[in-house]
Amino acid sequence: MGKRTGRALSVKKKLLPSRPQVRASTSKNKNVCVKTHAQRLQEKRDLEATRDLEKSLLEFGKTKRVAAAKKRAAKKARKAENEIKSGQYQLIQNTERIRQWHKKAKRDLMKMSQEQVDMIGGRK
Repeated sequence: MGKRTGRALSVKKKLLPSRPQVRASTSKNKNVCVKTHAQRLQEKRDLEATRDLEKSLLEFGKTKRVAAAKKRAAKKARKAENEIKSGQYQLIQNTERIRQWHKKAKRDLMKMSQEQVDMIGGRK
């Protein structure tokens, strides 16, 4: 048997349909802008600065909401205290007849601590 020559192989290659060579996508697309290391670091720093700014703004909004909530709670407490101070009360010595009261009258009944009684008594 004789040695095969390179000619026969080249003839076969010509008979096969030509296919595109496999290349990296960056070599195909020349419009892709490859960022340098310095550009990537700068973008990273900018992103961190943006996140820090966003975090500080959220923290500022949170402190404002907390302060407003405290102010509302204090106002509600003052309003309740002033309502208690400005009301007219009578001390019930005999509590036996409370069971016979109707529902709305029982709802208006209020039990007070000694400090509240002293506070109301001190206003006169």
